Amino acid sequence: MSEPLPWTDENRMLAERTRDDWDGAAQAWSHWEPHIAAFLWPVTQRLLEAAEIQPGQYVLDAGCGMGDPALAVAMRVGPGGRVLAIDPAQRMIDTARRRAGAMDLDNVEFRAAWVDDLPPPAKPFDAVVGRFSFIFCPDVRAALRRVRGMMRPGARLAMSAWTPMENSPGFLVINEMLRKHVVMPAVDATQPGMHHLSGPGMLSAALSEAGFRDVRTSPVRIYQFARNGAEFWRMSFEMSASLKKVLLRLPEAARTAIGEEIARRVDGDERFHQDGVLRIPVLAQVGSGCA
Repeated sequence: MSEPLPWTDENRMLAERTRDDWDGAAQAWSHWEPHIAAFLWPVTQRLLEAAEIQPGQYVLDAGCGMGDPALAVAMRVGPGGRVLAIDPAQRMIDTARRRAGAMDLDNVEFRAAWVDDLPPPAKPFDAVVGRFSFIFCPDVRAALRRVRGMMRPGARLAMSAWTPMENSPGFLVINEMLRKHVVMPAVDATQPGMHHLSGPGMLSAALSEAGFRDVRTSPVRIYQFARNGAEFWRMSFEMSASLKKVLLRLPEAARTAIGEEIARRVDGDERFHQDGVLRIPVLAQVGSGCA
């Protein structure tokens, strides 16, 4: 079995900042829960397919946030299966437990933990999923190798990441506007965070380097829904821990101006309007491999 990873001081500090950031965003994620569920549902379904989730399995959701995809996995494995769902942010875990209770799901356990710190399970996992979670690990390859050591031979892991920003016009609009007002580092797909492993071939390479076999990747087109550009901006601002930290350093008037300009650009972009609904396209990717 795979023992907990030794943390470097630098990685420990990064992990603590990440945990605190997501704890701070938990209330907003709870508020926007229906929008998030609709936005990311196709990714959740692709993860379940790629991990080959079956009834009766024991599954790890590494980085479940407010309960996804753990809740969907719990329904798929049924009463004969079990799900262990972990996330470093305690407030996210609290929301996940409330949601599971509302759905009368008693086959899922939520625990506040990093995958790096998770004690070896009593029996190996039949599958592992991670929806935009492994990309925040301080050392993603080490984390993936550790998880592989907790899986039964032949089990599949499936994880998601974003693709280059130019594939996601909504992300691009926000990034371009911010750069007019704030000095920001260039997007670095090699560093932990939202854009980690978004570069061509990076997701499959990380899985292969962690020892997974039969590695597969596929794009997933999803849409962020909103009533108008102002609501799109409000969701983006409130839900993004990193974006919020940058903007809160600006005067309120500057933040307001940025938000209003983004809303105008979104409302005026014909690409985002379909049958009277604002649909902002984003391109994600799912990668999977066999332990």
